[in-house]
Amino acid sequence: MIDMEISSEQRQIVDSVHNFLADALPYDRFVPRPTPVPNADRAAFTQLGELGVFGLGLAEVGGGVGYSLIEEVLVARELGRFLVSPAVVATMIGVHVAHFAGERGLVEAMMRGGTPVAAALAFAPAATHLRQFHLVDAGGAEWALLWSEGGLALAHRDSWHDAQDLDSIDSTLTLARVALKDIMPPLRAPPRPGCGGVRSCSCRPI
Repeated sequence: MIDMEISSEQRQIVDSVHNFLADALPYDRFVPRPTPVPNADRAAFTQLGELGVFGLGLAEVGGGVGYSLIEEVLVARELGRFLVSPAVVATMIGVHVAHFAGERGLVEAMMRGGTPVAAALAFAPAATHLRQFHLVDAGGAEWALLWSEGGLALAHRDSWHDAQDLDSIDSTLTLARVALKDIMPPLRAPPRPGCGGVRSCSCRPI
């Protein structure tokens, strides 16, 4: 019989993240106010880095905490329960992409929480030369995480063009549309040996 219950160690990880979020990013931050309050989740990223959230699933040899995808998903679920900015999960994934690209310095910066990553959602057809993406909660982010069936990639802020702020249906999250050049060829790069089947690359040399 397969035991679907989480282990005591996994429970400790989840509880530590839960307790931190309940204190630093409580639900009542979403209580409607006469004047909208900007999303301040990013202020907690350094503390999340100290908890090991961003390097949780990265092997110790790579400078991470050394747990698996299972622990990352458990923590991501807890982050979702507290409606934390999607930039936190984008940064967790971005750590892996930077690691597979061999950029140790960038990995360390992301794991500390000082280099947040924004999620980039494809908007324009892949056939266009300058393809457009929607960036979610990208304020202060230096990198955007792109993904498709071809793999994952990081695009530095320097490669974002024609940025346009958009109205977001979620008042706590910013939304912007940007154009990026030459994304699909690197996204189709083959997986690196030993990367566990995850294909990673960079839209800009990192």
